[in-house]
Amino acid sequence: MSHVFLSYVREDAGDVDRLRAELVSRGIRVWVDREQIMPGERWKTAIRQAIEDGAYFIACFSAAYANRGRTYMNEEVLTAIEQLRLRPVQRSWFIPVLFSDVSVPELSIGPSETLRDLQQVRLYDDWNRGIATLVEAIESRIPTTAAIVPGTPLVDKFVAMIDVVGYSSLVANQAEKLAEVLTAFAKTARQAAQIFRVDTVLTLSDTVLIVAETVPAGVHCTLDIMRRFAALAGQRSGFSMAVRAGASIGGVIHEENVVVGGAVVQAARIASNARPQQLLVTERVALQLLEESLMVHPLGLVTVRGFGEPVTLFDVKVSS
Repeated sequence: MSHVFLSYVREDAGDVDRLRAELVSRGIRVWVDREQIMPGERWKTAIRQAIEDGAYFIACFSAAYANRGRTYMNEEVLTAIEQLRLRPVQRSWFIPVLFSDVSVPELSIGPSETLRDLQQVRLYDDWNRGIATLVEAIESRIPTTAAIVPGTPLVDKFVAMIDVVGYSSLVANQAEKLAEVLTAFAKTARQAAQIFRVDTVLTLSDTVLIVAETVPAGVHCTLDIMRRFAALAGQRSGFSMAVRAGASIGGVIHEENVVVGGAVVQAARIASNARPQQLLVTERVALQLLEESLMVHPLGLVTVRGFGEPVTLFDVKVSS
């Protein structure tokens, strides 16, 4: 199955991870350099090959890009333009995505045409509408992972998403320490998965996705990973970092290391409403924690992006 290549500057890592999560949750395979390039691999060759093999090339433009004096993203864009010129003009392939209100570079893509002549997706203007437009274009040409096995049923699972608060700022200011902590973070997350026997724990740079058959196991695993992360971050002097999490129950397609479904998107969006070191869950999750040694505090109706109406959320903590 082909992939979508994401080109970006490091300062936009937070927005890129958010975009990637939106695409992956819909079964679209995404190629991001920091995840796909293996140690010792010739990274320039790997990037060029991934661009050439991609079903789409998405260039993420922003104020951070515009303010950069030099960036390897420019090389990626030029390589993509080379490929664009070799492809049929009636078929879209290069998609400019805007994280902020900036101008796309006026680079030539053919006779009397520049990148500015390509239809743009303005995520800064309306994120949800932009994502819907982008997904519709991509799905018209790429079979999603949900279509690998036709007729695969959705199965109700507990899904939690843990993410790092202020990730893009940390990338820009404390990249070395951040990389150390995230490497250890991924290892401890896998250890917690074994202890609590959850189905899957997937780590994607600053994000951990947890899938479990039972709510108690999933919640305890999520809280344990958050506790472990706090301990790891606290061991680095002069380094401040925290995580937050959201959890839901819903239908997903779960095959090997692929998890697709609305519950994934819901968990990510609930997490974005959480404070540092806070786990927020839906009412359906909370109702299955009544007999657990946990503190479950109702927060009432909360407006969550992507939900049609306010959602009743609960704050979950380990009992002291």
